[in-house]
Amino acid sequence: MKIADLFNPAPKQWGFRGDPALWEEMRKQFVNVDIPASETILISKIRETFQQITGHSIDETEVLVVEKLKTHGDWSRLEKLSDKQRLEAIFHSPKRQLLVALKEATTGRGFDDIIRANF
Repeated sequence: MKIADLFNPAPKQWGFRGDPALWEEMRKQFVNVDIPASETILISKIRETFQQITGHSIDETEVLVVEKLKTHGDWSRLEKLSDKQRLEAIFHSPKRQLLVALKEATTGRGFDDIIRANF
């Protein structure tokens, strides 16, 4: 079995399982690489390849989410904030789920206002 097999099936859209383009690139990198006997080596190979492809550690998920928002989301409000303020707006508000936090961060409106405006 090849490491590439771990990346099948790829997600159909960006979401909880990740970025389809990234999955495809990871899969391509491992097409001819056998799964090693050691789980530690496997994890190390995946981490190294992820870093080569994205330029970020796999542990820097907050940075990657912000980059995805910048490319594919509503960036107009977040653009005016500092990096620290962006991370606060998206990730560090207590008792909110990520989807709600993203909506509030990108629109600048509270949850109740968003619900009233959309439903």
